[in-house]
Amino acid sequence: MNLLALLGILTILISLVLSGLMLYHYSKKRHITSLIWTVAWTVVAVRVSIGIYLPLSIPTDILHNALNALHDFLWLIGIAIILELERFKSIVLPAICYSLYVLASGALSIKAGFFYSNMLMLGESTVMFFILAWFFKRYHDKFKRKGARLLWIGYFTWGLDNLILGPPYYALGLEWVGVFGFLIGFLCRLLLFIGFFQLMFQPIKPHRERA
Repeated sequence: MNLLALLGILTILISLVLSGLMLYHYSKKRHITSLIWTVAWTVVAVRVSIGIYLPLSIPTDILHNALNALHDFLWLIGIAIILELERFKSIVLPAICYSLYVLASGALSIKAGFFYSNMLMLGESTVMFFILAWFFKRYHDKFKRKGARLLWIGYFTWGLDNLILGPPYYALGLEWVGVFGFLIGFLCRLLLFIGFFQLMFQPIKPHRERA
């Protein structure tokens, strides 16, 4: 078993544990964000499993890229709901962007090849991680949630990882860059795990502040 496969399996286990904890939190608190993030982390586990165990083909490439964007957009919708953004910005606009991405990614997989669809996926993930970092930083700055600090740092670092190491790996095929980048991504996932775990021990949806 190589290092990438091992890190992938660990990612699956972490994702399933966190999705289970999120579901338990939802059963107690009944906050919709907990349920959305439960689905997001379950999608992470399924997406990584596809990357490890299924052979590369056009259908699996389309599915993998769609799931990769899906968990990003679910994380975004969850934090947007917490920040009480209007419905168009928190749900409708992300849904439209996700649909357009899936169509574009699928078209590239079929017409242009895996390289171009993977580069689009890399760009989507990078942009989404920076957006998520900004949203969770807003959440931390306004409501002082300890877990939110780890989350914005984790997403920001993961975005830098994609931005700096992603192009050399996908464009030049440098395997050692891919291993190093995936290792950094795994460490970022650990930060996210701890951050989300900490959020479950505080009210996810802050009480309204008095004027």
